[in-house]
Amino acid sequence: MKLTVKASRLMPAGCNSRLPSPRQRKSGKAGVWGRGRGGRPWRRLREAVLLRDRYTCQYCGLVSAEEMEVDHIVNIAAGGTDDMGNLQTLCKVCHRVKTRLESRRG
Repeated sequence: MKLTVKASRLMPAGCNSRLPSPRQRKSGKAGVWGRGRGGRPWRRLREAVLLRDRYTCQYCGLVSAEEMEVDHIVNIAAGGTDDMGNLQTLCKVCHRVKTRLESRRG
């Protein structure tokens, strides 16, 4: 009997951390690169927000090219979008504080 296995990517033996989930395979979104938070569109949008805000934290006013993160004003889970008007530059500390406060509110 011959088994045929279709692999989407080569992996080290025993490593399944990059295999698509059954849900991804069923939806047809398995192995789609360049989308989501790590993809090129997000990196371009992120850079546009940082430039618009001049690498300045919109909460505390810190200016730094290295310490800035892009935050969703209204979280994606709460119905927010990746629209430029829903994004702001925050320093790592302010972003962490904002995220904690939001998670406490539920």
